[in-house]
Amino acid sequence: MRTIGCHARKGAEEGVGQMTILSQVGALETEHHSPGISSKVVGIPKEESRLTEAITADARALLRPGSGRRLLLLEEVELGIGRPDALLLTVSPSALERRAQSSLRLANLTEAKVLGALTRGDLTTSGVTLSHAQTVTRSLRAKGWLDTNSVVRNVADVVGSSLLLEAKVSHWTRGIGQLMRVRWASHSVALLVPKAATALVPSIALQRNSIGLIACDDNNSLQWIQRGKCSALSQMARLWLTELAVRWLEQGRTYIPSSIANESSDKSSWSIRVR
Repeated sequence: MRTIGCHARKGAEEGVGQMTILSQVGALETEHHSPGISSKVVGIPKEESRLTEAITADARALLRPGSGRRLLLLEEVELGIGRPDALLLTVSPSALERRAQSSLRLANLTEAKVLGALTRGDLTTSGVTLSHAQTVTRSLRAKGWLDTNSVVRNVADVVGSSLLLEAKVSHWTRGIGQLMRVRWASHSVALLVPKAATALVPSIALQRNSIGLIACDDNNSLQWIQRGKCSALSQMARLWLTELAVRWLEQGRTYIPSSIANESSDKSSWSIRVR
């Protein structure tokens, strides 16, 4: 098992050298499918569904919550730019509930982008037109995100760590490209494949883009084959992940149990109450 060290970087790098990398590994893929998996289109979604179900069953093998935090699995959540198969978060339940009950909520990804730009002190870096950014700023001020000096309020970090996953039984470069586009939204990202297929995945593309590789065996157990480097989240990403976590629990979803021994104490007391 190869492990790449986790060193925080400032912000997240999106799509660096994407076209170059994809062109380099495209020839390596050559329509490979996992051994024992039918190449018929109808079989691929079924097998990929099995992979995503394995995440639910064995999530703690991929990401450990740590003291005072809980593990949350968001499936096919809309990031605003892409919809990954799974997003694992370790969160502080108490901080998450306080955020849910406060006025500091986000309507969309654009509001998170504008808050990030305001934090940097340059509204022109928000990714939207200046006039639109100014309109969004007024809305954020009304919600209480800005203090009397128009400075973004300090808020508690809710998300401790995050792992974004794409499950693939073939078309590895497509999965790698999808992960590259949403790399900004998570501390780390990884491609999840059947164990028998790990040798078919182009390792050079994984290494150059700090993407991890996870294998799923026939018993739906998950194992890290290669860990990608961790990156520090931008202010925009941290705020947006928190909002997505709040929304997920408001839909009635629950945390992943801490352990079999503690499962009896991990009940609905952790659910977020809808205002």
